[in-house]
Amino acid sequence: YDAAVLNWATQTLVTTDQVRVHGHSRGGAVVLEAVKQNPALHQRHEIILEAPVLPQGKGHPSLELAFGAVGLYLLPLFVPLLKRIPVDLYAPIIYRPLNQRKKEVVAGLFYNPKTYQTILDNIHDLEQWMQKTDYSIYQFVTRGIILIAEKDTVLDRASMLLSARQAGNQFKVIETRNTSHFVSLDDPDSVPVFSTVKALKETV
Repeated sequence: YDAAVLNWATQTLVTTDQVRVHGHSRGGAVVLEAVKQNPALHQRHEIILEAPVLPQGKGHPSLELAFGAVGLYLLPLFVPLLKRIPVDLYAPIIYRPLNQRKKEVVAGLFYNPKTYQTILDNIHDLEQWMQKTDYSIYQFVTRGIILIAEKDTVLDRASMLLSARQAGNQFKVIETRNTSHFVSLDDPDSVPVFSTVKALKETV
């Protein structure tokens, strides 16, 4: 559904061929699915996947444990508690390195879903998508970049890196350094210059 919405927005709102579609975490899976649904729409687009959910990947072991049967049952109790805990107490442990911009983003994470059911649905959806989607989905992307975090406490880095290496020559895989699951917040320079903009500058 989210992939279909992304394609609708692209068809309706975009007025230029100079487009970068950037998907972070779950957004990585959404972007790949969107390109699969409508390859022609994204043929000239640059795809960048930041610490993305990828086919045949896994969640971080600690996260999978937290979202196991017992963890999900206790979720309605934990989320209100996490909202009350100051971000300075847990963010430096889970999401280091930490900066002011990332603190503000992380502090709002648990306020994003309107209901607990949304969290449950997204988790189950991602699990099924990773298991059922094979590497062939990469073939629909014309040009892409995959940014892999050095220390990812949300996704299993090894399985995501293995998947990324199956993406084909149309993808450039970048293993970033001193980064967490929020690569672009930790190191904005790790996100490459938009290729079409770079080409225009070189032409001038």
